[in-house]
Amino acid sequence: MQVHLCVALLLGIPFTASGAVLCQKRSGTVVVRATCKKKAVPLDLAQFGAVGSAGAPGPKGDPGPPGVGSPGMPGPKGDPGLAGATRHRAVAHATP
Repeated sequence: MQVHLCVALLLGIPFTASGAVLCQKRSGTVVVRATCKKKAVPLDLAQFGAVGSAGAPGPKGDPGPPGVGSPGMPGPKGDPGLAGATRHRAVAHATP
């Protein structure tokens, strides 16, 4: 309960430190520092629901580099295929 209250109070206090993080000491006290000390645990504000709105989309990126290597030479000509079927005409024979 004390941690939530401290975080709520710190969110209301403007500070100008760049790269500041919230650190929870072993005693439960939350402090603002550039980096947390060894025995302190960094707090993520998202754990407490403090998430900002989504930003605007960034600019379109540059096209990527071409693929590795260049296309190879065409392969050798293949063997000829099988001859096509010949056309036959069916003839009906009368049986005596």
